[in-house]
Amino acid sequence: TALINSQILTEAIFTTFFLSALLLLALFIVDERPQKLYFAAVLLGLSALARPISSPFLVLLPLAGFFIYLKNKQFPFKKVGISILLCIAIVAPWLSFTWNKLHTLSFSSINGMQLYAYHGKLFDAWRYQRDPSITDQLPEISLDPINETFSAAAIPPVKAVGQQYIKTHWMEYVQFHLLRTPRLFTDSGYTNILNGLTFLHFNFDSSGGGLLDELLYGQFAQAWRMLRSQPIAILLLVADIFFALVALLALVNTFIHFFYKKQWPLPQVFL
Repeated sequence: TALINSQILTEAIFTTFFLSALLLLALFIVDERPQKLYFAAVLLGLSALARPISSPFLVLLPLAGFFIYLKNKQFPFKKVGISILLCIAIVAPWLSFTWNKLHTLSFSSINGMQLYAYHGKLFDAWRYQRDPSITDQLPEISLDPINETFSAAAIPPVKAVGQQYIKTHWMEYVQFHLLRTPRLFTDSGYTNILNGLTFLHFNFDSSGGGLLDELLYGQFAQAWRMLRSQPIAILLLVADIFFALVALLALVNTFIHFFYKKQWPLPQVFL
């Protein structure tokens, strides 16, 4: 239940807010109505509260203003400024809470510890899988101080252990990332749900033996057996491929439009 709440439900809410904001920003570029820009700013703020990963996309607000500048050679400073303030106003109460209670201006207090508990652990498991005789593994360190207090003040010692381990084996760490890059393309909340099920590991979070491992190393017969045992995985693969094709066709269409019209379609370029 906790996994479903943290992945499926939050992604559904995030996707609704974030895609609506993108659509409104594209429409703002078309007709320059400030209401659409302001509403998009509110939706961006709400999407950041649902999934902090969208917080860097605050840059889309001035970017939309830049596309207006490309149209009429005048940047809408006032409109963009108001939209940024609206977005900040949406997230400010939560950031105030994290500052007062967790001693950080981040949306979450756990970001710093992920270097140890996430990247470090996966990297260490990968190294051990390649060579079980290694003795210089990632040192074990208790996460209880962080889990008990949720305070960012307890994170630096944990983060330092992860940093030192990765720096010591940085060439292997680069190799680790290059080998696992293909798995990023199927990393989503929905595949994380599958990843949590014991009969199928689907995305790059698994330390080994998952579906993408089988495909990566050419074990197609084994991969097919895994897919047949869980038909919903086929559905997700088809959905991933479909949306990837739609995105590619949209990108190609932008250049086709420029080829025939000799003018860039700004809303499509923005999207």
